[in-house]
Amino acid sequence: MSCTLRSPLIDSHLLPNSQYDYVFCVGMRRGGSTLQTQLVSAILGRPTVHLVTPDTIAAFLQDHRDPKSTIVAKSHKFLPQAAELSHTGRARIVYVYRDLRDVVASIVKKYDSPPFSFVHGGLTALMKEYDAWTSVPGIHISSYEALTRDIAGEAINLADFLGIKLTESDAEMLADEFSVDRQRQSMRTTTADQGEGNNQFNSETLLHRDHIQSGSSGSFRDTLAPSIVAALEWQMRDWMKRNQYAPVHNVASQFLCNSMYSLKAMAHNIVRAKKTSNSVAEQ
Repeated sequence: MSCTLRSPLIDSHLLPNSQYDYVFCVGMRRGGSTLQTQLVSAILGRPTVHLVTPDTIAAFLQDHRDPKSTIVAKSHKFLPQAAELSHTGRARIVYVYRDLRDVVASIVKKYDSPPFSFVHGGLTALMKEYDAWTSVPGIHISSYEALTRDIAGEAINLADFLGIKLTESDAEMLADEFSVDRQRQSMRTTTADQGEGNNQFNSETLLHRDHIQSGSSGSFRDTLAPSIVAALEWQMRDWMKRNQYAPVHNVASQFLCNSMYSLKAMAHNIVRAKKTSNSVAEQ
């Protein structure tokens, strides 16, 4: 699947560094990856953005094995092929992460997912994706909080990483174009023409109908129950400390809430196993 962003806004003297063929935008789900991809595409002259997955990456690379210009691809799940291309110098990788509590809250709100599913494995999957991407040497890493706080500054940082000189005025134009207000306006005035269900989006802007919720940090407090937040904080306490996110609950509350959900899951599994056993016996 591919998407072409709107016509260039910045000066045409900005040319991609010919030393690499691909740029992979692989940010965390619901963590600012679309904004980062929009900036990368704009900096590179707005080429088509290709959406790739572990299932499609091999065919994608085969189809674009000898690109004449820089190819931009967007994904979330870890792609070993992208890591290898980065290692050989043929690709650049940009990544953005966000407070995982806000990520969980955003996914729950958008997809109506059960919050407890993240206590029982969902959060671990998100952290594994984070660990896989951030362990790749030489990639560009930014936080959602830094990205949204200073879009122009992040545009300049991305341009530097991509080997392109971006003027401050160009960066400010991009910051204005991709501000929250402008993005929300785009969501109101464009229609979804790609994807299915809750994943429908506009191929020009890359935005879903409800792509931006509050857009602020700490919104998990309004979406997730305190006990869920406490359990999540227990499971990601090392990750939070490493990335300087402050917990809401003390360690004792975190441990107790996580233990409570673990016991509930254990009891549920026992009951389900017993029902399955009885059903088999009756047959």
